Amino acid sequence: MNKTYNNFIKKTLISIKTLALGIMILFISVATAKAQTCTGTTANIPPNGTITVNGVSVTSASTGYVSQFGAFSGCSGVNLSNNNLYVGATTGIDTGPWQTVLTFSKPVNNIIILLAAAGGNNNEKFYFTSNGGAISISSTNNCYSVINGNSIFSGAGAPPSPGGGGIFQLTSPTSFTTLTMSGLGGMTGSLIGICSASIVECTAGNTAVPLTGTTLNNSANCSATTVNLNSLHTATAPGTSQLVWFTNDTHTGTVYATPTAATVGTYYAYYYDSTNSCYSPASSAVTVTITPCCNAGNTGPNIN
Repeated sequence: MNKTYNNFIKKTLISIKTLALGIMILFISVATAKAQTCTGTTANIPPNGTITVNGVSVTSASTGYVSQFGAFSGCSGVNLSNNNLYVGATTGIDTGPWQTVLTFSKPVNNIIILLAAAGGNNNEKFYFTSNGGAISISSTNNCYSVINGNSIFSGAGAPPSPGGGGIFQLTSPTSFTTLTMSGLGGMTGSLIGICSASIVECTAGNTAVPLTGTTLNNSANCSATTVNLNSLHTATAPGTSQLVWFTNDTHTGTVYATPTAATVGTYYAYYYDSTNSCYSPASSAVTVTITPCCNAGNTGPNIN
């Protein structure tokens, strides 16, 4: 009886754990799925011209086949507002190169684009570059699309309507003021919209943090075993950004936790805008050295 009862309890606990794990995975999946979304509308960016979105002026300059198209509903819940960019309409795949250069009056980052009506029998190819470093692309909401570095290949095998596409976030190591979008064109072309809500100023700026020096040591107090990195920064962090330090020039990993008590090593300063999750370029490298006190003193020994 006890053995049967114990087995029943074990099976029940396993079932509860399995259910809890399933709920947790579902929660994580739902949360992740919302990571790249577009709240509101796509910006009415012309092929050539200037508009202002959220206080940021956006100037566009296009070559090749780039025009405008009306509202469109694509796969994966993509909803393009009126007058999105219609790019790459050609008579064959990869036969109609196009390019649109967007220049922002203020530094931006994490721009979200909506892509629709891509491909059919073949992928259409989209490339993205910035003046803030190599673009990386992330997406949790797309269909018939493959991300490859700074490129999106989309549409192969998709039904003619609505074609391939999705919602993609474009991120650069530092904030940028120029974003170049280009492609090779394909058949009847495709549609690109830029989420208005993602066009916001990165207050961290696109200028490296100014420092008063590139070395620190404990020469003023040989008994000290740490130094204050922040003593090299006398400027004011722009906007709502804050000064942070890393041990690398790509702000990867975690923020250096004790900049006012830094040990031996090499450090880089950044301005960080936590609201928009974006960084300024890195400062010059700062080298910290610690030299122990010489306990021999500065007086010779007294020898009788």
